[in-house]
Amino acid sequence: MKSRARRAEARHSRQPSDEGRALSSRVRTARSRLGLNQLEFAKLVRGVSQQKISDWESGKGLRAVAAAQRLLNVLSQVETRKA
Repeated sequence: MKSRARRAEARHSRQPSDEGRALSSRVRTARSRLGLNQLEFAKLVRGVSQQKISDWESGKGLRAVAAAQRLLNVLSQVETRKA
């Protein structure tokens, strides 16, 4: 069994997927277009720290965000269908 340190190291050494890189770029681009720094953007997002924005822009912690985005896309498609 792997030790906690090895599991943590493996998690941190993973490279972001293409989807993660694209999402990372979108976050950075949106913030830049708004002319906001990371702290200001975090306040706009609400409930997110400046560190989390930094993590997202560097490709860290995007799995949950990417999954949430896919869920929102599906929900949007379902909700816009005619009954």
